[in-house]
Amino acid sequence: MTAENPGSAAGASVAAAEAPAESFSRKMVFSFAINVAVPLVSLATAPILAQSLGVEGRGVVAAAVAPLLFVVAVGALGIPDAIIYFVAKHSRNARQIASRAGVLLFALGVLCGVLVWISAVPLAAGNAELLRLIGMTALATPLNFMAALPRGLALGSHRWKLAASVMLVSAGLRLTAYLVLWLGGWLTPLMAVLIILAMPILESLCYLPFLIRRLGPNERHEKSPALGFAAITSFGGRLWFGSLAGIVLSRMDQLLMVPLSNAKQLGLYVVAVSVGEAPGVIASAVRGVILPSDAAEGESKQADERLQRAARITSLLTLLSSLALAATCWWWLPILFGRDFSAAVPATLVLLLASSLGAGGSVAGAGLSARNRPGLRSLSMGIAAVLNLIVFLLLVGPLGAVGAAISTLVGNFVAGNLNLVWLSRKFGMPIAGFYGVRRSDLDILWFAGKRVLRRPRARRG
Repeated sequence: MTAENPGSAAGASVAAAEAPAESFSRKMVFSFAINVAVPLVSLATAPILAQSLGVEGRGVVAAAVAPLLFVVAVGALGIPDAIIYFVAKHSRNARQIASRAGVLLFALGVLCGVLVWISAVPLAAGNAELLRLIGMTALATPLNFMAALPRGLALGSHRWKLAASVMLVSAGLRLTAYLVLWLGGWLTPLMAVLIILAMPILESLCYLPFLIRRLGPNERHEKSPALGFAAITSFGGRLWFGSLAGIVLSRMDQLLMVPLSNAKQLGLYVVAVSVGEAPGVIASAVRGVILPSDAAEGESKQADERLQRAARITSLLTLLSSLALAATCWWWLPILFGRDFSAAVPATLVLLLASSLGAGGSVAGAGLSARNRPGLRSLSMGIAAVLNLIVFLLLVGPLGAVGAAISTLVGNFVAGNLNLVWLSRKFGMPIAGFYGVRRSDLDILWFAGKRVLRRPRARRG
């Protein structure tokens, strides 16, 4: 039948996937908005902060919030992802999950806040202004930890539009606040830090109506002895190891490059990273949808096929965007960053290749977490982090930024393909199912694009 009329088979494929494709594509639009909002605002506010605060003032702001960013990434112990997973998996236990996770997040936030407070004196290095700002950061740490709770509940409940709206409103308010203060001449390091600390708290307030409805008496709630503190910390802890490995993969190179090479190579590498990792936003958006969607559905043939299809489409879109950047970066990169950064182009090309090779495997890692195997995903990242560090130590000296980029390429490739190996061994998914492009993939992309674009036209009409 396929040989006689291939179009009919493709059409049947699209028809069979029509309802889920629409839902999944709309989730993808909102997830993409969530993942791209903060980087875009950071890019827009970078010149505002630099021009208004100067080099030293900008450094003070970065140093003041750096401890918070570190403890939120490391000290949350994977609890935010555990909230998404368990709420998606056990919707009627949302109140129980929220209460347990809230206690854990607050306790961890207080502990990390104390650690930030203790570290203020050595980190400030005699700078009185920086010491005060780190102290403020320490006080705000518990509330910043708690901000993960409403967002996790919204994503676990598949409220993608709400989460995207809150993130976009928050990003817009942040940009507006910086712009108004800058134009008025009131933007100081203190005001900049206050804005950064306040945004997660304002986001939480935006979720209040949703929380009242979701956890209120009108919703049917149940309790399960299997969803206590131990279950949440166990799942989060298995993800936490992967978070640590992820920090090695994404941040250790910049920490070690100056002693092993020089500051110039670090400057080139930072610019290369900002461009080369841009296509990774696509994989981040897909991961954000896969985790709650597959967790809610459980293990099924349909979910397995959707995961493989999502990985293939992610790889395709990442490859196309990487090729577009690679073909043009030699022209616009020196214009945006300065002629001295022309030397960052080779490292940028390697990092674009790394983004393309690791995209599908990154989505597969979210599939492992959704199937209650977060430890395997963390193991993949741990092995990749070790190899990444070995290659980095060997190559960064002679090759500089290019050597660091090659180490990232090795890490992404190894981590992604190990995720495919675990899915194949534990769930019987063929590794080949995550590679290549099928006619049905293109049909679904076409269908999803028409659906997303058709709605605005329909409203205008």
